Amino acid sequence: MSDMLSGRNIKQLYTWLTLVVMSLLLISCATPPSKTSPKTVEATLTSEQVVYQHTLIPSSTFNLSTYSPQKYNPTAIDSWFPFLQHTPVPWTTPLPDPVHSALDGIYGKSDPTDPQWWNCRRCPDYYPAGGNWRLQLDKGIFRIYYEVTGWRSLGSFFVENDTITFFNDPYCPHDIGRYRWKLEESQLAFLEIDDSCSLNLRAENLTRQPWTSCQPPNREAAISDHWIKPSGCER
Repeated sequence: MSDMLSGRNIKQLYTWLTLVVMSLLLISCATPPSKTSPKTVEATLTSEQVVYQHTLIPSSTFNLSTYSPQKYNPTAIDSWFPFLQHTPVPWTTPLPDPVHSALDGIYGKSDPTDPQWWNCRRCPDYYPAGGNWRLQLDKGIFRIYYEVTGWRSLGSFFVENDTITFFNDPYCPHDIGRYRWKLEESQLAFLEIDDSCSLNLRAENLTRQPWTSCQPPNREAAISDHWIKPSGCER
């Protein structure tokens, strides 16, 4: 009888231990993961944040072979003014001296074709979709901005006589674009000489139609901001 009781006790003890172990395993699986450390968060910057933090990061730290700028960001649609705070990276060519040129200013255009309303990360850069576009030329820095999706790019330029040269564009850092330009009655027109950036889409975009100057017609309009702004110049 004592042998039977001992065997029964051992069996009950084994069953109890098994239940305890299983309970501990279930509790450990249900425990939420620890919060990500600040260092991990800082290391997961998006590619767009890299583009717009490049003034704080030496260009030598960039890996051009793996760099891929973010092409769509819904929060960037109304970020024209913050965009003006960012400057180009000398990807392959030193930055030009910040010298005023005859073309300096902000220009806008309204493409009459269908807008690119959709969100995609593999759309071709500079694709000339419908809607408002904006171009700024400012002391050797060019910035281009598409209001519909918030897509934008920036780089360097210089003007020599009737020729303008674009370079240091993050979407095509090895490509140099050269154009003839003509500015008449507040209309800036480009004629491509040579530009293979983004499968020639940058050239198609820039030359598709003239860009209208966003310069106010007079001092009073500039102070009051009460004047009819051309398409692409509303902000």
